[in-house]
Amino acid sequence: LLTYKHALRGVPTTPLELRRLYAHVKNHRARRVDRYVGFRLLGAFYNIALNIDPAHRDRTMNLILDNNLYPSLPNPLSPADESTWGVAEHIPTRLVSRRSDGSITFPTVPNPDYTNPFHLDGQAQYMLLYGRPGKHNVTPGLIWDKAYRINYRSIFGYNLVRSLCPNNEARPAISRQFAIVCSQPGLYSEALDAYNARNPHAPFMELSGSSSHLQFHRVYVPVHGKQNFTVDDAIRVLMHNRIPRAWVDHAYPFGLAFLDYQFEHPSMLVEEFVQADDERIA
Repeated sequence: LLTYKHALRGVPTTPLELRRLYAHVKNHRARRVDRYVGFRLLGAFYNIALNIDPAHRDRTMNLILDNNLYPSLPNPLSPADESTWGVAEHIPTRLVSRRSDGSITFPTVPNPDYTNPFHLDGQAQYMLLYGRPGKHNVTPGLIWDKAYRINYRSIFGYNLVRSLCPNNEARPAISRQFAIVCSQPGLYSEALDAYNARNPHAPFMELSGSSSHLQFHRVYVPVHGKQNFTVDDAIRVLMHNRIPRAWVDHAYPFGLAFLDYQFEHPSMLVEEFVQADDERIA
């Protein structure tokens, strides 16, 4: 992008680079994409400067703060264009089409198969279209980077939980308990070790075989009984489905991101997650 000719290190490091980048963003003859990238770089630098102690700010930081350069700068993209521009850069071309006015549209993609946690590509593609950051229906537990790439371990954990949860209104409450199990290292392994100690002649047998032939038994919990489902119940469901301990360990990023989301968006259930987080780091 031409934008980086004005900010060779990603953000302006001298007053001259700052003035050139500012002029580039305001230049209506430049490509809107280049101007938008410059706008985001200025925004990032402005926030950095705000959080630096005034005694340690350099001339470039003082310039962007004292002259009100960034707050007065209009966004080159409209809100509608901004919500689709970034993701369109990373969605396969076959899934993106454009109207005659140049706006972007996405096709309707059917719900992925939730009966198998290994259908990662289909689930990730679905989330990219409908559950990415910035959308109204953000899915807790998924980990994204700035290029809208999704962490495979987080999508695996999400798929695993979805494949075991009921398909009714109790699912969010049940999912929370599974996510807490995933977030606590060793919790499931300790439960398996305790089971094996109690049953030395019939130890726990993990699932094996091809992932394409796996079948899980969903837990059924009526809506009125969802608050009675606990972490211990989630562990029993995992054991009943013979889920290997390595799978739950692999889903740890999902559980950790799920907890982070709850703290960033606190609700009446925050105390439950505080307790789970305390046990996680104990």
